[in-house]
Amino acid sequence: MGLKWPKTGINHAPAYQVSAIPYITRSAYGEVPAAVPGDTTATLKITFPFVTRFIAVKNAHYTNPLRFGVSALGVAGPASGQNTSTNYMELGIGSASNRLEIKTKELYFAGTGGTSTFEVLAGLTTIEADQLLTLTASNGLDGVG
Repeated sequence: MGLKWPKTGINHAPAYQVSAIPYITRSAYGEVPAAVPGDTTATLKITFPFVTRFIAVKNAHYTNPLRFGVSALGVAGPASGQNTSTNYMELGIGSASNRLEIKTKELYFAGTGGTSTFEVLAGLTTIEADQLLTLTASNGLDGVG
């Protein structure tokens, strides 16, 4: 009798139909670095233990807007002289996103005009994070950075 049961895959619909596992986190005040165009190290990354079913993000900073997205380059923005597209969402001071029904294994954050702070509420599936491909433009996903 085999002991290697198949893993739940990324397209396993029942994993998204059941109630999600709660995941709540917050950065320290001012922990999110200020965005530097083209510099992917000027972002803060959180990695989820499982693929998300949904996320909601709040800017908890008092003075600076917050960028967030699914790739470091998308959040940092293009360096001067490069393509001018941006692949992030920006939240004003104290504002929050709607519940976003996306599957991802990581989120990236950067402040606009200075450091920032975030709060994240995510609902997790039981799908292991390694089942999801890395979201980059080099994989043909133009909208992520």
